[in-house]
Order: sequence, then C-alpha cells, then structure tokens
Amino acid sequence: QYSEAAVHDLRVATRRLISTLELVDRIHPEAQLREARRVLKRHLEMFGPLRDVQVQLLTIDKMLSSFPELQGFYDFLAKREGKLTRRLGSELKRLKIGKIRKSIAAAAKKLEALPDTPAAHREMRAAAILAIETAYNRVIERKQAITPAHSSSIHRMRVAFKKFRYMVETLGPLRRRTSSKQLKAMNAFQGSM
Repeated sequence: QYSEAAVHDLRVATRRLISTLELVDRIHPEAQLREARRVLKRHLEMFGPLRDVQVQLLTIDKMLSSFPELQGFYDFLAKREGKLTRRLGSELKRLKIGKIRKSIAAAAKKLEALPDTPAAHREMRAAAILAIETAYNRVIERKQAITPAHSSSIHRMRVAFKKFRYMVETLGPLRRRTSSKQLKAMNAFQGSM
C-alpha cells in the first residue's frame, strides 16, 4: 500500500506542487494559496518518518549479505515501518484534500481572469523570475551555512535546492532557456547531496 517507490513519488509530487503554488502566489498574490501550501507541507511531513525508515531498510538490505548481524536492526525497522504505515492510514483520513482542491480551483479562476495583455505578461514574467531569484539566493545562503560535520546543514541546502529546481522546471517550458542537460545536472547535484 505505502511502498517505498509510492511514498517517494508522492513526496516528490507534493514538493513540486508546493513549489508551483508558491510561484503562482508570487505571480498573483490574490490567488491566496498559502493555506493550500500549508496543508500540503503538513501532508509532506506526515510521510517523512515513513520515508526515513524505508530508506534505512533499503540501505540495510544491501548490507545484510556482508553483515548478517544487522538482521535484528532490519527486523526492528520493518516493524517500525508497519506501525508508521498503520498510523499514517488513520492520519490520512483526517486530511482535508477537498480544501486544497477548492483553493487551487479558485486560484485557477483568478488567474484565468487576469488581463491577457503584453504588459500583464511582462509583469507576471518579472514576478516569476523574482521568485526564482529569491529561491536561488536561498540556496546560496544555505550553501554558505553548510558545516560538513552537521548533516542537517546539508539537508537544509538540499531542501532549498529542490524548491529552486522545481520552480525552474515549472517555468522551463515558458523560458525555453533551461535545457534538459541542465535539468539533469541539477538532479545529479541534488542527488550528490
């Protein structure tokens, strides 16, 4: 039900959606998507502990043939995965997906009602570029704050970079300046962290 691949894909899709909604908020603040982003972030956080355990299980599984003494730890993690999955099932029932849907639909209507003029297009483009520049500057701030001995500082930079990357990908078709080679390089850089 909550396989490692499904949880990973859901978290990536959620992060992409949050980045897109943030871009829309920057382009058209009246879209009022802050609440939808907040709910989606809570959704993302709900899956965090399960994702962490699943990554650990994958890692330990690869090591078991060389280190059979890890079997007890692997079994512990497998039980933890089961508990987290059951807890997540009940938490997801309380999640208000309808609110997110309504919020996004209302924002879409507001965007469709915007004037379709060259001046309006320039203004929206400038707001989008400013949002990407702000996200990029955040990456630089996080990079400068990295302390190699503290993995949390690397994690914070990686999260900031993901947001930047997803914004670039979202606007890629509009900008036509970001090549697939650049996007692959961004993905590889993210993976290296």
